[in-house]
Amino acid sequence: MTVWWQTLMYSLVSLLAGSLLSYYFRRLGAKEERKVSEKDRQRNAARSILAEIEGNLKLAKEPWSGRIVEFVREMWNVHSGHVLELPTNLQDSLHRVYSEIQTANALYHLNLTIMHGSGFYDNAYTEQRAKIAKAAEEAAKLLREWLKTESEKE
Repeated sequence: MTVWWQTLMYSLVSLLAGSLLSYYFRRLGAKEERKVSEKDRQRNAARSILAEIEGNLKLAKEPWSGRIVEFVREMWNVHSGHVLELPTNLQDSLHRVYSEIQTANALYHLNLTIMHGSGFYDNAYTEQRAKIAKAAEEAAKLLREWLKTESEKE
């Protein structure tokens, strides 16, 4: 015959063990959920940057109209922190294209503010557009490949 305190102890131990297991599995689930959430954020950032690069590539390949225009960098400014988790070759390619874009945008601002649209920087700007096109094609290709690989992992 069991004594009342043995039954109480058994109930308390069972309750404690159940609570600990429940806590452990909830934490494990939350950890996995964070991993999935971070991967989703990384993929969304890559898609946004890819769309921006493709837009800049289109702009860089347009026939020269005689006007210096500014390239877009908003998605890069927002999502560049997620680039650190990407493969090194993709990081390098993204940094290269946005470095070229930054140079072109500097020429845009110099032309606008100092030269007042005189066309003094036209040659340098057209050369920079060619560099952007080359770097953007490479970065877009690598980003598409990475996104395809990541989607196949699911």
